[in-house]
Amino acid sequence: MTATIETSIKRVAKIFFKYNFVALPVVDDDGAMQGIITMRDALESVYPEMKEEAHA
Repeated sequence: MTATIETSIKRVAKIFFKYNFVALPVVDDDGAMQGIITMRDALESVYPEMKEEAHA
């Protein structure tokens, strides 16, 4: 299972919850890995207030 740069953050969050992943590779159109997104990245993007609380 991978995500692309165009994959919405909501879709990524659904993948994390469905498969219980900790990280997900991000690939380009050719399937070459461009990086990873972590569960924390996804949660902070979906719920920005969580990031603020974590740093307080």
